[in-house]
Amino acid sequence: MSSYVVTLTRPAQVQEGIQWLLDELAAWLASAMPSHLQQDWQGIHDEGTFLTAWAGYYAYTQDARVPELAGNLFGKWRRWAQEHFVHGYHPRQEVHHGTEHFLIFLDWLHRIDPANEPVQAALEDGAHHVGNWADDAPAWFDWDRQRYVSYNLGTREVGTEGFNFVDHLRLLHLAMAAWRASGQPRYLDLCAQYGAVWAAAVRDQPAPPLYLDATRDSAKTFASLLGTFLKAAPQDVSPFARLENHVASGGPKLWLEIWDATGADIFLHAAKRLGQGCAAHVTSPIANPAGHAVSQLIQAGLDPEELGVSQGTFTQMEPWPHLHARQLSLCRPAAPSGRNSIGFRHDMPAYFIDDAGAASPLRVPAPANLMLAWTLTGNEEYALDACCLALGKLQLSRQAFRDGRHHGCTAQSVAATVRGHGRCWGIGDVSGVLAHIGAQRAYRAAGHRLRDSHFPGLVTN
Repeated sequence: MSSYVVTLTRPAQVQEGIQWLLDELAAWLASAMPSHLQQDWQGIHDEGTFLTAWAGYYAYTQDARVPELAGNLFGKWRRWAQEHFVHGYHPRQEVHHGTEHFLIFLDWLHRIDPANEPVQAALEDGAHHVGNWADDAPAWFDWDRQRYVSYNLGTREVGTEGFNFVDHLRLLHLAMAAWRASGQPRYLDLCAQYGAVWAAAVRDQPAPPLYLDATRDSAKTFASLLGTFLKAAPQDVSPFARLENHVASGGPKLWLEIWDATGADIFLHAAKRLGQGCAAHVTSPIANPAGHAVSQLIQAGLDPEELGVSQGTFTQMEPWPHLHARQLSLCRPAAPSGRNSIGFRHDMPAYFIDDAGAASPLRVPAPANLMLAWTLTGNEEYALDACCLALGKLQLSRQAFRDGRHHGCTAQSVAATVRGHGRCWGIGDVSGVLAHIGAQRAYRAAGHRLRDSHFPGLVTN
């Protein structure tokens, strides 16, 4: 077993902690950039997604090296895609992985440079299949039934089984990205119509549905999928697994975005139901997406107590020891804890903290959850611990892991520590801090200029 150790340093103020995180991200960029500029595009489905680990850093700093590196990789991908894509998308792919390059890497590139026409065109090249808007390509969507024809959706081959499951929400993320990029109403219309089918099911069913049209055959289909490209998902159909799969496909963010664009309350109700599920995980050491989702819903105007959180959620916890000058270690391979927590993935590293001379499993709430605690209590100590832990984990991951270009979804990469692994939808130990409204205010209060007023959307997926 390999072990890596750092000594934690706790900032005196939140703005200091933010600056330390940005400095560490800058150091990682300086060390990683030369090799990635030299490498050719390998053709991995999520090869560019690791770059969004610098999304928050760029939103805060406007460091020109970030778009330089991103533009370099985009150009390489574009040349590769000319040979390997058909009609701007995979000839044959499933809905879980086929969309990732578009709705993570390309969407972020458009957000940081809306005037970049090749990026916009590439994003739309993928999105125009979502509603059958491309000639000479098989139809993906049955507008009459408001269902996708399959979970295998390519521009040369599609399936016919008609199974619609939670990962089809990724197509709505892609449509929303294309709507933001192009302004064409057809993309939003699709989200409003097909999205309403899912949002109503989330709102009305006792637990979020994993698939539409529940039958014996659809249950068998989903069980078979769990053993294939969904093998990182919970391997059952429990209430927790239902929630986890929606969070892992960015459900809370999606419903808030469609609600904001359409004003239809059904989407806010769906986001609220998912937020209420996330509330049970906000004290978890690994559930960064839970704390972030609840924070976003509170920022959207929802009452914390309606969501199921309050000051007491954190103040009634057993206190954890002061973190400053304590040793934090990362071990691999080691069985990670938190199997029934949002944010769990089987390849996660295990973290330990020195406790009176002995290494104990880290049980402090995840950084995004600590930032939520700051919101609920007004106690800045939670945010200071969040910055301290995020920095320590980032330093450890730089010792232990590769950048993440070889597999953007893995939990064992520097990028995953920053922006989360494939089950976290862009919310990791670092992005969960940088995307928080309190972090933005602290950074502004220190005299810094942020990229724009909507920059949290540039930090996460």
